[in-house]
Amino acid sequence: VVDLDVGFLSNPLELIKPFYSSDYDIFVQEDLSFVMNRTVEGWRTWYTVPLPNIGLFLCRGNSKTVRMFNRAWKDYKSITANIKHNPGKDQNKVVNAMISARSYGLKWKYFSMNKTILLDKIYKFHDQTYELGGLAAVKTLSNYGAVAVHTTCYEQKMKVMGLKASNAFYNPRYYNPDRLTLTKKLIYTTENDLLKEIRTLIYLSILTN
Repeated sequence: VVDLDVGFLSNPLELIKPFYSSDYDIFVQEDLSFVMNRTVEGWRTWYTVPLPNIGLFLCRGNSKTVRMFNRAWKDYKSITANIKHNPGKDQNKVVNAMISARSYGLKWKYFSMNKTILLDKIYKFHDQTYELGGLAAVKTLSNYGAVAVHTTCYEQKMKVMGLKASNAFYNPRYYNPDRLTLTKKLIYTTENDLLKEIRTLIYLSILTN
């Protein structure tokens, strides 16, 4: 299972081959905190103990995993209708089922956090410069030895920009460090001011080739 907001900096087989050669039923990404955008409450951050993030999830088909998913689906169907579609409710049921499934022998482990990074955690706890693209993105992300990048908790169009920054395996020229780029951090004050900044960058790029 791979969410649509997961990109790859290098060949995904680097993650898949160790799974094939192991006796684990599941490899899953580790998450440390999560951010929800709730219209009524606004932006809030909940910190958790390490928990699986099933957006990047390798799973064998066997009786143990079938039993686990059946438990998750049964629990999900029991949710009150008005909260069923809140962010994370379906994932929470799978995570709870994974944890309880250890009692009947289901074996799962986390991918290396360096190889499968959560982009919002890099932004929040380490470095924001990858958002500039170009050489800044290459240096920041390669320092972690990342193979997969998950833009979880980026919202709407920001997910697309995060994927463009991290899909070097499939689109190697998008942020090619050898290409001439002109970058700066955009300072958002008003929509009109932001538009002026972007137009200025476009103009300077044309002038300087």
